Amino acid sequence: IAAKLCLSYSSFRKTFKEYTGFSPAKFINDVRMRKAKELLTNTSMNIKEIAYSVGYNNHDYFFTAFRHSTGQTPAEYRKMTQGKVEK
Repeated sequence: IAAKLCLSYSSFRKTFKEYTGFSPAKFINDVRMRKAKELLTNTSMNIKEIAYSVGYNNHDYFFTAFRHSTGQTPAEYRKMTQGKVEK
């Protein structure tokens, strides 16, 4: 994006953060996590498919990133949001 706007990455990052409050990487990660949460809640896609559909090339990294972001594994999140909480 920076190259398309004829900006250095640091200038782009600074301007992006001034306008959004987030770094470009954090913004993209947040968008990916919101979409992943939506898919986990509203579809029966398997977790590997969801990982790839939201832009992760490695489903293990998606698992780690999702857990870091939410404090839950994707499977735990799905069970919670679909009303299938184990006791």
